[in-house]
Amino acid sequence: NGVNDYQNIIRISVCPNPSEGKFTVYSLEATVSRLKIFDAFGKLVYERTVNCKRQTVNLALSTGVYFLKIETEAGTLNRKIIIQK
Repeated sequence: NGVNDYQNIIRISVCPNPSEGKFTVYSLEATVSRLKIFDAFGKLVYERTVNCKRQTVNLALSTGVYFLKIETEAGTLNRKIIIQK
């Protein structure tokens, strides 16, 4: 299926993970066009339009698990980030 195909083709890294709230999303292959972050309940807590292969995010998030939706010109990928204070 489409989403899983992109998950395997495009390598997106999120580091450090776990993080205290500052982390970088980067890709060697694809340009990131939009980045969304959702909390464990599915609430959108961050959204940004970008046009680069490397984006640093610095947020004051509560400790927990968050889900990143990363849109690129090649497709949409999902990643998990753990915030630890």
